[in-house]
Amino acid sequence: MTTVRAYPNGLTMGTPSGVVPEGAKRGRVLGWTAESARRHIRWLYSVDVPALDGHGFAVTLTVRDLPASASEWHAARRAWIERVRRMGLERLHWVVEWQRRGVPHLHAAVYLSEASGDSGSGLLLAWVEVCEARGWTALPRSQDVK
Repeated sequence: MTTVRAYPNGLTMGTPSGVVPEGAKRGRVLGWTAESARRHIRWLYSVDVPALDGHGFAVTLTVRDLPASASEWHAARRAWIERVRRMGLERLHWVVEWQRRGVPHLHAAVYLSEASGDSGSGLLLAWVEVCEARGWTALPRSQDVK
């Protein structure tokens, strides 16, 4: 059975893949699987771009060294998001991607309220401060906000 889905920004078509057996364990994550990339693209297709309000930013946030644990990385991401909420966050979509050197970085689409008046520098500084509080190196010049 082939399924076709139309979205405001694109179209997908395919056949369902097999079901993962109950109790199956995940292996080491080496990057985006074809299916995870397809799911992400489908989600992006579904965004009603003309309906977005606020001021949008494309953000990439990095750290120099690998955090000691996944829970530390998640805590840092949550702390950054909380700071961004206080800045006037209206909507957020984020994805963690692993660099070839084995260190995570965060890609995000961030929409702040027009009233926030932020030019994007606050997003970058909030990340640098979160990282410094954890003893991590996150140089401002290594971050990207557009």
